Amino acid sequence: MTAEKQDITEDFYAGNSKVIRTITKKDDGSPKDISGAEITYTMVTDAGLVVLSKSSAVGTSEIEIISGVGGEFVIKLKPSDTVGLKSTYRHHANVVDSNGDEETVFVGKVNILQSYARRYRTGIQHAYLRGS
Repeated sequence: MTAEKQDITEDFYAGNSKVIRTITKKDDGSPKDISGAEITYTMVTDAGLVVLSKSSAVGTSEIEIISGVGGEFVIKLKPSDTVGLKSTYRHHANVVDSNGDEETVFVGKVNILQSYARRYRTGIQHAYLRGS
């Protein structure tokens, strides 16, 4: 069952971490078993340009299934995912279950505000290379 209007409109600034916690439900409202499922998350502009994409594919920690039987998962947005974003975007998550059935879990809008007080890093350099 798709949850509509899952909007994030407050307190989200570019370059900040964000965790989106979701429970996938069946049409009757009970949790859907997502054990062994692949989950994808995408953020797009109104014109359909993809600005962010995450996956639960093996070897990534971008989306974590917390409880397969309980239908619960989290999407982890790192500061580097949103550092250059500042607008309202559409976002949605899809689940492909172990039977190969695909379902849109949620859709909504995300408003990312510009951050003015962040520290820019040009790269990581060992202390002994910086000099005194």
